[in-house]
Amino acid sequence: MSGSITSLLKEKGKKVEEDFIVPKGAMDHFLNLMKMPQTGNNQPPLSDYERTMNIERWREGTRAAHKLNVAERAAFCEQNNMTELELLQIEYGEDWWKQPLPLPPIIWKFELGKDLVAPEQIPKLPTRMRQLHSWYKMQKSKLFGASYLDEDLHKGEGRVWVDFEHLYHFYQQGALDVSIMTLWTV
Repeated sequence: MSGSITSLLKEKGKKVEEDFIVPKGAMDHFLNLMKMPQTGNNQPPLSDYERTMNIERWREGTRAAHKLNVAERAAFCEQNNMTELELLQIEYGEDWWKQPLPLPPIIWKFELGKDLVAPEQIPKLPTRMRQLHSWYKMQKSKLFGASYLDEDLHKGEGRVWVDFEHLYHFYQQGALDVSIMTLWTV
């Protein structure tokens, strides 16, 4: 430090340290950290241009696959002297356009105390969902209560009782009842 600055500091009653000595243990610790091999991805992040080009390549690939599928279906229809509409009717029945969307597969039926999702999916759950799952595993009753305030539903304060089976359907992302959605939006 220059002499003028140190004189100002001394005048205010602050003590001036000439050198700060780093303890040997701290220095060794940080040097050891620097020697550790890196984990994870050593690649530099992609530029905006590279990400855009990757997305475009993916889109072109999906477009090409769709065109191929359309071409195969058209060739099949041509070989068998039928229209695309007739093929759809054969595949899905007369009311092919009324068919409901398929639901995600449910692997097992709900049993109280069993996992709500597959064990390999539990670490992939968001933090609060994983905590709720852990709390559910410790419960013994079939229902749990959730309190709501007047500003939540504009119906006054109250409590809603929810069956753990509804929680199971929520975790499975299957067909959700209006009452379940009301609970989770509160």
